[in-house]
Amino acid sequence: MKPINILLVDDSDIDLFIHQTFLSKCDWVNSVIPFNSGTLALAYLADCTLSNWPDLILLDIQMPIMNGFEFLAKFNFFEDEFINKCKVVMVSSSLDFGDNSRARANSIALDLLPKPLNTAQLFEIIKDKY
Repeated sequence: MKPINILLVDDSDIDLFIHQTFLSKCDWVNSVIPFNSGTLALAYLADCTLSNWPDLILLDIQMPIMNGFEFLAKFNFFEDEFINKCKVVMVSSSLDFGDNSRARANSIALDLLPKPLNTAQLFEIIKDKY
């Protein structure tokens, strides 16, 4: 697997720091770009070209202003070649059955992982995708 570029979207600065630290130690990760809001992450993506588009988005479900599901609805408006280049894994500290079911039913999201992120578990989900 080639090293991948990850966009990390989470409103918690603590979770951003922990996940960025864990991911930066993985040999299968090239870079981690953190954002503390979906709005800022979408603005970043709107300025990306296909060559610097992330390979993976780790997306928190529960965020103020724009939650993970609202992010995915807006993400879905990007051109297909961009969407197809990138995989999305949702993350949540919530044990809410509705959120979990909704995340797993979303066609864009590969899977849902609990927080804090377990990089070995993430690798198992994505290893065959790159």
